[in-house]
Amino acid sequence: MPTVLIVDDLTADRKLDGALLSKITDLFLLYATNGLEALETLERHAADAIVTDMQMPEMNGLELVRTAKER
Repeated sequence: MPTVLIVDDLTADRKLDGALLSKITDLFLLYATNGLEALETLERHAADAIVTDMQMPEMNGLELVRTAKER
C-alpha cells in the first residue's frame, strides 16, 4: 500500500489534504506538523510521496524535500 506523508503547520489544511487523499482507498496516510517532525517520521516510516506546505516555521517545504531526498 503506498504511503503519503502530509506536512502542514495548519491543522485545518492537514485535515483537508488528508480528507482529499483518503478518497483514494489504497493509500496509507502519515501526518506531521512541520519539517523537523516530518524528518523524524520518515526515519520510522518510509513514504512514497510527501505532500507539504511550502511556508512553515523552522524548515520550509522545499528544504524538507531536499533533506528527505538526501537521506
